[in-house]
Amino acid sequence: ILFSSILGRAVYRVPASGGTPVFEIEVGSTQGAYRPVWPWFLPDGKRFLYWLNKYDGSGSIMYSAPGSPPRELLSAPSSMAFTEPDLLVYVQEGTLFGQRFDWRAGRLMGGPFPVADTVRYFRSTGGAAYATSAGGTLVYQSSDPVMQLAWLDRTGRELGTLGSPGAYLDLCLAPDGRKLLFSRTLPR
Repeated sequence: ILFSSILGRAVYRVPASGGTPVFEIEVGSTQGAYRPVWPWFLPDGKRFLYWLNKYDGSGSIMYSAPGSPPRELLSAPSSMAFTEPDLLVYVQEGTLFGQRFDWRAGRLMGGPFPVADTVRYFRSTGGAAYATSAGGTLVYQSSDPVMQLAWLDRTGRELGTLGSPGAYLDLCLAPDGRKLLFSRTLPR
């Protein structure tokens, strides 16, 4: 079993039967990266992929094979998944892409192609809302939560709208009840 902490600097390995976890991959601050997460075993149970979050805000899908140092497979801002026989999927700017991948050689084949648009993902952690099965089934959650902010009175009657429709994340009403601070995601 491979696992990591969303706040940690390492990917750990532990036998399925239990035991003490050991470092599989450890990232030091001198490497320009700070968080290796989302490990994904490849079919042989020895090679694996993981996503490496970097200090500059970018991320990389890394390939690890026994006896070799991990290496960057491609630059991508999200976690990845692999489905047999040869498909790697990941999210880039809200679009789920697929790319053929020779997992034994650790080599991408051809270019990426779009699989699904507007897939929910969280850029700072690299987490994306999709999953694949060994048989090739794919599920994903869309990121189309368009909302309209509105002022309401105490009875729930709408007094007016605020701003344009969008994907709002955080709301904080000023103590005087007349101003609103918010954050929202941008399309794509």
